[in-house]
Amino acid sequence: MKYAIESFGVAVDVEVQHRCMRADCGSGKLAEQVCALLPPGYTDRDARVTPKSSFLVECRGLEMVIIELGQVIAEGPNSHGEVLHVLDGAIRSVVAQHAPGLVFVHAGVVAIDGVAIVFPGRSMAGKTTLVESLVRSGALYLSDEYAVFDSEGMVHPYPRRLSIRGPQRSEVHVESIGGTSATGPMPVGLVAAIAYRSGATWSVHDQSASSCALALIDNAIAAQSRSSEVLKVASAVARDARCVAGERGEVKDSTVQITRLL
Repeated sequence: MKYAIESFGVAVDVEVQHRCMRADCGSGKLAEQVCALLPPGYTDRDARVTPKSSFLVECRGLEMVIIELGQVIAEGPNSHGEVLHVLDGAIRSVVAQHAPGLVFVHAGVVAIDGVAIVFPGRSMAGKTTLVESLVRSGALYLSDEYAVFDSEGMVHPYPRRLSIRGPQRSEVHVESIGGTSATGPMPVGLVAAIAYRSGATWSVHDQSASSCALALIDNAIAAQSRSSEVLKVASAVARDARCVAGERGEVKDSTVQITRLL
């Protein structure tokens, strides 16, 4: 099975080989698992377009192997999804690095009353917990992974499944928790660089536009390869949005505080 796709203007190929001894690879199960990792809103790519990267997923004995452009990037039993998680990240990285006219920033994003709230931060920063809580409270869902900004500073949805950590990593559709995904770009009203710390109380303060831009640049995927474009977009967002930074405690109290910042 081969997926030849385009996402945010970036072409990617992913091929799945079925010759496998693993019970979880038979009857198209592996292809279904890989399909679930493809970027939200992807389309079939034009055959005339050269893919930016290509991946091969195959099984060798009881191990799963991920190959990108001829190089092995992950291999192992995948008993808890670890190997496919590497593929997921690699596909997302290719799209985020090369999307024309768009800047991808590690962030959670929701919207309230037509205005987006962006939570810049990498994994384990607590952004998914905030996003989930706000969505359960009625906010529109844009992403728990990337804020996708255009040249005007508008943020576009990247509505991948919510990645919820627990004893085992689980990914759920936002509709399953009563949420709704945004369908188009929105202006950014608030950039909240807020870190979770166990036992902390709400301690958040306004920041300057330059500090806001730096928080976005620090989490931008293409900060080095497309530095001038990233700087321009981050400055556009910071110019029009309120920016706060600080730390928070448990999510229940933080959700109320965040809605008061708009």
